Amino acid sequence: MLQRFALGPYAGDAQPSEHDAVAALLRSHPPDMPLGLGTTAFRLTRLLRDYGFQVRHRHGGLFAHDAARVLAEARTHTAAGWPVPVCVDDGLLGGRAFEAHWALLQAVGDSHVTLSHARVTTLPLREFYAAWVCRALPWSHNACALLAER
Repeated sequence: MLQRFALGPYAGDAQPSEHDAVAALLRSHPPDMPLGLGTTAFRLTRLLRDYGFQVRHRHGGLFAHDAARVLAEARTHTAAGWPVPVCVDDGLLGGRAFEAHWALLQAVGDSHVTLSHARVTTLPLREFYAAWVCRALPWSHNACALLAER
């Protein structure tokens, strides 16, 4: 999202590697999980706001009971051209079990989703939903989406 608007490590037409860009962002907005184990939606929201985005943190709540509403909001947001940061259980996408990852939701179709910055870029809706619910994470990250725009 920062690259699209030439912000942060991408300012001034810079084209750092993904590794270097992430390293720069981690210096200014370090992980906020205990022991540096990861970045919460709250820290990622702060980072985006610090770069001028308006951000609405949406989540499905306890047991992801409101996931359908959040997915409908994310569908509308992506249809307007805004990628949506989503927290997914990377273990269900081929990574290590119970390891969460921030991916960008690019599109929500009737039967599938399209992601970037993820192990899998096209997923059937059912498989996305299973990974997106993140049952091992706190309720604020179950079916979590950050609706950001400038």
